[in-house]
Amino acid sequence: MSIKKNTDYWLDIYDLIPKNYKKKIDNYFKNLVNKPPEYFDSYYGWINFRSILINKLPETNEKNYKKYPWLKQVVDIFNEGIENFNKK
Repeated sequence: MSIKKNTDYWLDIYDLIPKNYKKKIDNYFKNLVNKPPEYFDSYYGWINFRSILINKLPETNEKNYKKYPWLKQVVDIFNEGIENFNKK
């Protein structure tokens, strides 16, 4: 069984997001190429990613979970990723 890296969670989230919302975060993902490897294994990296998601995606609430079924999956994957990060 392989251990998931932080970037795996981030890419899983990106893959779930529909095209119209991907456009809003594409620049963030394009700029990740310039980040050092340590960035992806830092708490700052997670907090920055979280703020991008909060600012660019619909608000997380039960109404929007019904309207955007992918949104709940994004939140679940993010929470799993940050929980896994905190175990380190």
